[in-house]
Amino acid sequence: MNKSSYVVFAAVCFLAVSAVVNAQGTKVYTWTDENGVVHFVDTPPGNPDAVVIDAPEAYRPGSEGAYDEADAEVAADQADPELAESYADQKRKELAADREKAQTRNEERALNCEQARQRLAQLEPSRRVYFTNSEGETERLDDVARVEMVEELKALVQQNCD
Repeated sequence: MNKSSYVVFAAVCFLAVSAVVNAQGTKVYTWTDENGVVHFVDTPPGNPDAVVIDAPEAYRPGSEGAYDEADAEVAADQADPELAESYADQKRKELAADREKAQTRNEERALNCEQARQRLAQLEPSRRVYFTNSEGETERLDDVARVEMVEELKALVQQNCD
């Protein structure tokens, strides 16, 4: 082997060793972006607001003693799929519940909008609006009250409906 081959071989070995050392580093960089999202990375970011955190050795598959006794039970539970859900499954369930709540709110909003529009369609063109009072008698709604109800319904539809 000639001298240049040794230099290339040494350089490749040096790069391989430095890559392994960097991959096992315990420094973690964190910062919060303009949207309020907190970021964690193990390589130096270009963000000047990043803070360095010295993290303890992380668990690696096949290592022993990575957990203390309290975490050992949690780790054992998570190893058994029947005993604990994965984080991804929990997130999926939370997102599904949030979608269901949003759909229910949208359905209620659509129903309220439809009722407000129907009532507005009844009140607006009519000059004489009759209603039944609490004693069961039919009364006429005066024009001032009718105009106020129409304005309130228009504002409600404008604010809450498409």
